[in-house]
Amino acid sequence: MEVARSTLVALVACIAVAGCSAGGHTAAPSTPVPAAEASPTLPHVSARLPLLVQPGLTVMAPDVCDPERHRVCSRTGQQSWAPIGDPHPVTLLEASTHLNAEHTSWTTVLRLDPASAAALARASGAAARSGGLVLLTTNDHEVLATARPDQVSGPRIAFADLDKPAAWNLVGAFDLHE
Repeated sequence: MEVARSTLVALVACIAVAGCSAGGHTAAPSTPVPAAEASPTLPHVSARLPLLVQPGLTVMAPDVCDPERHRVCSRTGQQSWAPIGDPHPVTLLEASTHLNAEHTSWTTVLRLDPASAAALARASGAAARSGGLVLLTTNDHEVLATARPDQVSGPRIAFADLDKPAAWNLVGAFDLHE
């Protein structure tokens, strides 16, 4: 037992010093591995992007994206909403995301032109009264984002507690040059 312990101590000491040799050959010095990028480029869209805003209700029927049934649809066509009222023009200035202070989730912020605040407030109020959502769509009525009324504040919509793919995809939805 004492021999095994002293052999183990010698082996550990040899490894710690990195002076071991096998068959007369010393180990080649290791090449440093480049550090992973600590600050990846966060998704960001900055442009004057004309959009439409209106309240809407989520559709849970099999006729998901039937335009004849007065629906607006997601890009994939897998989800649809029944708009309430007419859409109003708004202008997106910026879409960005950042990791929260605790590094446990992401926050994505959509900043719209200050002139869009009134249309956002009307849509948010109607959505709150009907139990619906605020829909941001393209001029072709493709839904790029949906927000709860409490996520709208002036010309700003903030989505908190997102996981990374959801946060990054939300910003990416507004990069219409893809």
